[in-house]
Amino acid sequence: MRELARLKHHNLAVNSAQVAQHAQSARLSRGIRNNNPGNIEFRGQQGATGSDGRYAIFETPYTGIKALSGQLMRYYSGQTTGRPLRTVNDIISTWAPAGENNTVAYIAQVSKALGVEAHTRLDLNDNAVMQKLVSAIIRHENGTNPYDALTLAKAVADSRTDNPQMAAYYPQQQRALQQAQTVNHSQRVSHTVTENHIQNVNVTTNTAQADVLLEQIQQKARQSQLTAPYISGVMP
Repeated sequence: MRELARLKHHNLAVNSAQVAQHAQSARLSRGIRNNNPGNIEFRGQQGATGSDGRYAIFETPYTGIKALSGQLMRYYSGQTTGRPLRTVNDIISTWAPAGENNTVAYIAQVSKALGVEAHTRLDLNDNAVMQKLVSAIIRHENGTNPYDALTLAKAVADSRTDNPQMAAYYPQQQRALQQAQTVNHSQRVSHTVTENHIQNVNVTTNTAQADVLLEQIQQKARQSQLTAPYISGVMP
């Protein structure tokens, strides 16, 4: 009898836990349950394990966020619509068309989250800007954004390698930035004189002034037209 009572108690506890788990799952938004916080419709996307009848289901939140970022990059480059979508207004109008969404409110909320006007041109080549846009979309789609900053940052960064165009572009951009930061210099120090080689220009200066001069050159390089789009989040 005691064993029977123990088993009944155990089964009741298990069933209660299952009910609680089911109730908690039911309270989650569709996007969070599907690990698809952007509510991307299923089209056989890489990383998707199937569909809930309309929207893709991803194995992990990381995979779903990466797919969201990758889709936004396709909008930005014009791969989806045939023309680049570079503003919150253009991106959200395509992401959430007015037929089944309050697109005006969606645009307003995302613009506020990014701190820009709806028609301000964004630079989604900048991971920080992309992460803000991804976070704003997740919050609007689900009423919350439960994901930590590290997961978001990694998913956004890794989504670049799934896009052949961006996969080719980013190494070039990173090399350019690295070159601007280091100014491709080698340094030889003798007791009182330092010589810096900057590409084909040799600069000889007093050792005490060398670091100051080098920092000024690096600062100018970082502000150059080559690297400004990488550093600046919003393009004029």
